[in-house]
Formats: sequence, C-alpha cells, structure tokens
Amino acid sequence: MFINKKEKDYPRVLFSSASKDLRGSLKYLLKQIKFESNIWNYKNNYNKDDYKLCLSGKERLLRWERDIKPKNPKFLKKMSEWKNNYAEIA
Repeated sequence: MFINKKEKDYPRVLFSSASKDLRGSLKYLLKQIKFESNIWNYKNNYNKDDYKLCLSGKERLLRWERDIKPKNPKFLKKMSEWKNNYAEIA
C-alpha cells in the first residue's frame, strides 16, 4: 500500500515485478474478479525494467481489504494508519 504524503486521501495498492508476464497474469486475474487496475513500465535505478500494476482510490483499497483479505503485516499496519488518519477525508 502506498500513501502519498501530498495526497493522503488517495491511497494505492501498488505491485512491482521484474516479470512482464507475472504482471499480465495478475492483471488478468484481477479483471476476472472485476478489479480495475492500471499498468505501466518503469526503468529502475539499475536501468532494468520494472512492471507496475496499481489499484487506485479508496473504494478499490477497501474492496481489496474486504475481498482479498491480505495478511502482510506491513500492509495491515499501513491500512490501519490510513483508516485512523485519512479515511474520513477520502
């Protein structure tokens, strides 16, 4: 989960992979369960390709939490922080 310091009311779930095929498969799977996502390519600091996929906005974030039920402690901590501090303004 990514919370931009300037746009705290617009959270994102961001995936990054070195594999274009993995990102494509994830996009396909998310589309099957009616999640809209954005994709793009990015050159990292080592001039290697990174393939990004993003779920943007409050509704998608809350649906991700409800439907996918992530267990990653880092995500859960950020989600709790966002809900406690910014969810009301989103």
